[in-house]
Amino acid sequence: MSRDGRGRRRATALLLVLGLTVVGTTQAWLESHPLPRDPGRRLLYLPKGTFLRAASLGYPTFLADLLYLWSIQHYGSVSADERFLYLEHVYGQVIARLDPRFVDPYLIGALILVAEKRDVEAGLRLLDQGMEANPDEWILPYEAGFWAYDTARDYERAAAYFKRAMEIPGAPPSTRRLHAEMHNKKGDKQTSLALWSEVLAGTDDARVRAIAANHVHDLTLEIDLAGLNEAVSIFRERHGRPPGQLQDLVRAGLVPEIPRDPDGGEYLYDRRTGTVSATAAFRLRRR
Repeated sequence: MSRDGRGRRRATALLLVLGLTVVGTTQAWLESHPLPRDPGRRLLYLPKGTFLRAASLGYPTFLADLLYLWSIQHYGSVSADERFLYLEHVYGQVIARLDPRFVDPYLIGALILVAEKRDVEAGLRLLDQGMEANPDEWILPYEAGFWAYDTARDYERAAAYFKRAMEIPGAPPSTRRLHAEMHNKKGDKQTSLALWSEVLAGTDDARVRAIAANHVHDLTLEIDLAGLNEAVSIFRERHGRPPGQLQDLVRAGLVPEIPRDPDGGEYLYDRRTGTVSATAAFRLRRR
């Protein structure tokens, strides 16, 4: 190894030792100066990352790594009453400002905020910040889509996050399926059917084809039944009686044709009750 190479290794080792010493000394000082009324306030002594960059001696990403490791230790050891104090400050204003391209702190910070603190909006704000700094990282909108769907039950926002994720190279195929299903969850079954049909047509994976086919089957059944029953209701309002048969809906211009169900059978019409049903059974257990 050349003299220059040995010199660089010594300098790197020295910097590592120095960094660990500084972090260890700082941690010891903080622990020896408790603030009984608000112990978590000591985290505010950490300046924002934009200021720490100037003090990092040209190694902001290295300092971000150290603070990230410290943060995991801190949030894994402090008591419940101070556990969640200043989470957004530590992850969003300190670590993320030091190294905006460091993806893990956005994910871990959001996980703590949503799953433990139960503050989904704060978690999504942190992930949004990560997306702005890392538009090429599909995992950030994917994770945001999961929290918006699973915790917030905000299917509109979840669909937007999954759409953003699936347009980034490297996103897993499941993202398209999640995007399609979010439209179903928020009640836009026509769009969901179109998206699931695209998934079905665009895959050679037998398992994915079976999943997509089941969704297409049930959505078609739901849309057909809803449309025909709505047409029957409109016919009744106009004529003061239900139609004698389903073909009356076509003659009245309420539907272009009477479709067959996804299994190829005919839809059933009960003139007495004025309701349309199907012999085809739903394949999924979401009803």
